[in-house]
This record gives sequence, structure tokens and C-alpha cells, in this order.
Amino acid sequence: MEIDPKECFPITHVQKRIWHTEKIYPGTSTWTIAFAVKYNHMLDINLLEDALNLALQKNDGLRLQMTENSENGLTVVKQYLVDFQPIRLPYFDFSTGGKEALTEWLDKEVQEPFELIDHSLYYFAAVRFNQNENGYFMKLHHIIFDGWSLFMLINEIDQIYKQLEQGLKPDATPNNTYLNYIRDEKAYLESEQFQKDRAFWLDNMLPLPAQAELFLSSYQSDNILAKRNLLPIEGALRNEIDAFFQQNNTTIFKIFMAALAVYIARVTGNRDVVIGMVNHNRGLPEHKKMIGMFVSTIPLRIQADDSLTFYELLEQIGQNMNYIIKNHGKYPFDLLAADLREATGIDPGYLLNIILDGHPDLEQSDFNLDLLLPKHDTNPMIIHIDPGSMNMNGRLEVEWGYQSARFSDEYIENMQQGMVDILRGVLSNPGEKIARIECHLQTKFCIQK
Repeated sequence: MEIDPKECFPITHVQKRIWHTEKIYPGTSTWTIAFAVKYNHMLDINLLEDALNLALQKNDGLRLQMTENSENGLTVVKQYLVDFQPIRLPYFDFSTGGKEALTEWLDKEVQEPFELIDHSLYYFAAVRFNQNENGYFMKLHHIIFDGWSLFMLINEIDQIYKQLEQGLKPDATPNNTYLNYIRDEKAYLESEQFQKDRAFWLDNMLPLPAQAELFLSSYQSDNILAKRNLLPIEGALRNEIDAFFQQNNTTIFKIFMAALAVYIARVTGNRDVVIGMVNHNRGLPEHKKMIGMFVSTIPLRIQADDSLTFYELLEQIGQNMNYIIKNHGKYPFDLLAADLREATGIDPGYLLNIILDGHPDLEQSDFNLDLLLPKHDTNPMIIHIDPGSMNMNGRLEVEWGYQSARFSDEYIENMQQGMVDILRGVLSNPGEKIARIECHLQTKFCIQK
């Protein structure tokens, strides 16, 4: 498909990371974001189709497509906008086929990779999941979409549907265009702030911390098959976490970041800990109202010294997180990695071997979401925290995603138990020194120093 280069735009730095890994691991659904959106009452499929089409019309970021151009003898990836064209919503009824047929269909759809060049990077289908639930299935490529966008989109579809159901005319005014973010990034890369951010990160990360020698099986680097393991935190511990973060002006995410730092320090013997932190990267008010790919990952360096109390560690983490996100969070990790590689001769990719991610909360709604995950992941380990589950399900849901060639199931279970032990210890006595927190770990998973 011939695209006029004048109508193309550069991909952003957060998109570049995805593009490069797509080239390294072709033919997988690594970067697919997929959800089943379930209502416990029947929907009018025609109105649902109309609501979805209006959302596609209003949000141009969903209509971005990738293309490759030749520039000075090199192949360069660009992106361009496709004019809105209404889509027909296919309908699948599993109310009589049983759960097995639904699971098989969902798995097939999730694992089917997108055609990345000159094709739509979204797919929607109306689904009757069983006798009591219906709604829709959605999957989008991460290169045009992120977690923040997900909650914006499903809330907007829900609001439009309800307005149509009531015979109202929804507002068709386009939302903020993602093209403005592309322009904003170009301006940032040419700014004095960009140079300040670069200097900050070099000072913050040099000399490089030691690699966290977590127990890794021998593995092939091209094996990115992944597993998931859900840790539901309920009962007394769930209530203690809820009370602690409300009483101490902190967040569940920061509590888990601190507990994870204690765990890594305890297992590896290293007190200089780095954990990847997902940054929504929407610093300007207009960015918060755009659908598109913004999210980046920041290496958060933590000094988990045994002499600190949990209160002190939590304060350190909170201050560092807030300062970095507010003042230096825009600096792209791919540029930081190149800077560090040039300065040290070491590949700094290990700084993001373990990532902690927190989902934004859903608005109050009458639907439920099922996250449908691909079977591949380029991240060795990513831990997802869902604070909204505290209210929706009465328990805090924390899900480990991990490359099965690197981490055994036994290791993950031991890690989860270690994290639970640490949380129980610090919440019962947050003024205690970290060194005195009890944590029962299997010796074979600890690095002997």
C-alpha cells in the first residue's frame, strides 16, 4: 500500500520499544491487549455497534496504522491516520456451547497476532458469553494503546451506549488527537528540559547497580513463553493493607514497591535495588484525555538498607517516585539505555527485569472485565496490582506474569509467600527495622554472598 510520506508521522519513543521487540519476536501476540467486557444483562447489539463506531470516530489514536518507508537507503517505520469508516460488529453466541467453546474461541483470538504493516490494529466482536452475561471482546495492539486508554475507551463506549439506549444524541466532538502528543514529544526532544533529564538519569544510574541475581533457570534467550499466577490477598491482611494506606497518606502501589524491594534485598543480599516502575507518562492535562500509547517504564533505584524502618523506606520510595515522575519522568528509557551502554559497555536491560504495574481504577459500572493474556511476554517478570479489586471483589488481586523458561512455578510460589510474610511483618510493626522483618524463604532460592 503506497502512503504519501507527507501524511506520515514518526513513531514515538515508547512505540519504538514495541516496534523493535516485534521485529525480534515476530509472529507472536506479545503486545496484544485483550479484554472481555461482560454485562449481566442483555445489550442491544445494534446500539453497541453504534456506540463502538462513535468511539472509533472520536479517538483518532485508534485509527493509526504503521508503515515502512525508505529514507536514504534505510527502512524507517512511520505511522499514519486512516479516515474513519464504520465497522460491522460480528456476533458470537456461546450461551449454549458451554464454557469450553468460549474459552477455546477467546484463546484463539488472543493468540492470533496482528498484521502490523498497513492494517487496523484493533478488533471488536459482540459476544454472548453464557446465559446470563453478554457484552463484547476487544483486542488492540499495544503500539497504539495502553492501560490508561483501555479504561477511557470502555467507559466511553458504556456512556455512549446508555445515552443511545435512552434515545439521547451523544456528543460526537472528537477527543484530543494523539498527533498532538507526537508533536509534543518532538518539542521535548529539542528542549533544555530534555538535556536536564538526561543529566539527571546519568547521575542517578551511574555507576550501575549490580544485577539482581534472582534465581533464574538456564534458558534460551529467544524463549519468551510466559505464565500467570494470581495471588489473591483477602481476609485480615487485605484489611490491614487497606487501613495502612488510608491512615498513612500513601498508596497500595508504594506499599508493594517497598515490600518488593525488601524481598529482593533479602534474597540477593544487594541493598541497592532497582525495580521497573510503569509510568503513565501523561504529564499534561490534555494527554490525560487522549487515547493512544503513552506508557513508559522507569528504573526506580531504591536503597533498601537494613537500618531503615519500613516507614522510612516507604517515605524514600514515595519521595523518589513523586520527584521523578513530576520532574524527569519523560526521558525515554531507550535513550537512557543507549547512554548507559555507551558509558559502561554494559547492556542495562536488566534494570527492567522486574516491573511493578498498577491499574487505574474503573469508574463505577455495571460491567466486569476479564483480562485475556497472550502466551508470550518480553518482560522476564511483571507484577500487576489491581487496587480496584479491593472494592469490586473484596480482595486485593496481585498477578505475577513471568517467563516460564526463567522462573519455575515453585520459585514464583515461594516469592509470593515471601511477599506475604513481609507484608504481614511490616504492617504489624512498620516502625521495626527492615533487618528484623521475618520472611520464610527456601534457602535454595537465596543467593549466597
